[in-house]
Amino acid sequence: GDFCLFAYASSLFLIFRHELEPKHLQDLKDIMGWTEWPLDFSESSGWPAYWRMAPVHMEKMFQRGDLSFSLEDPWGREEQHLPTPSVEEAEAALMQWMETSRSLSRPQPFSAQQLAHHVSQRLLRLLVAGHHMGSSIEPYTMLKTALENANLDLEVQFHGQRHPTVTMACTVFGFCHENKELSDWMRKWEWKHSWEDDYEWMRDQWPEALEGLAAVLKSDSFFSRVQLVVCGGPAWFCTMLRAVKAVPMLLYFAWPMVPHIPPSLRPQFLLQIQTLAQATSPPAVMVVANWI
Repeated sequence: GDFCLFAYASSLFLIFRHELEPKHLQDLKDIMGWTEWPLDFSESSGWPAYWRMAPVHMEKMFQRGDLSFSLEDPWGREEQHLPTPSVEEAEAALMQWMETSRSLSRPQPFSAQQLAHHVSQRLLRLLVAGHHMGSSIEPYTMLKTALENANLDLEVQFHGQRHPTVTMACTVFGFCHENKELSDWMRKWEWKHSWEDDYEWMRDQWPEALEGLAAVLKSDSFFSRVQLVVCGGPAWFCTMLRAVKAVPMLLYFAWPMVPHIPPSLRPQFLLQIQTLAQATSPPAVMVVANWI
């Protein structure tokens, strides 16, 4: 599987198929994040695609009032009850659209040597920011590997990672730099709202949050001299960070871009992402971990 909860979700689904306890379906629903069903924890393996299979059992249970569907249905046949497209068909359609669309700008190659032109000395100050440790360490590792032949020394700080624990960057990976002002900013605008009120503050308080982030970055000697940013999400945070720190950026999107964002603001937000993706000076490179 291709997402961090795959083994856990697999275990729950297997237990459900054996025990036929509705609680296991509810647990699957909770960990896979069906607020934006079924995309929140979409994983890209062809089979078993739990974000397509598990909801079938729950929907049939609600329709019939019992678990007769789960009892009768052969293992692995759930997708026969789903409308097209399949995962493979959706991926093929996206690839075809990317190849033929005239509205998409074609990304230009950006080598490690070109990046060196943005650095005045051999020391490259790199900020790795985001809410998820996995979505931060993965792009950082990619970038570090890509820069092996660039003859640069890296000064790296990790900030904002709260999942799976706020201490993991330090205790596991040795990145122990703390900035209280940025931590307070993340708690106020990102941590709390992501599970409490779905970022409703964005309607009226985006300028306030933007100004606060800009002040934090200007007040810290490392932040003010950062030459490259790796942003692991959420996507709205990456666009805000880029607005106040115009340096080359690597964005890593392992999550859907608009869950929890107020629906009326989503078109504007997606336009910001599109504009950022087409930026060339300074460049922004996006890596997407999930197709669907």
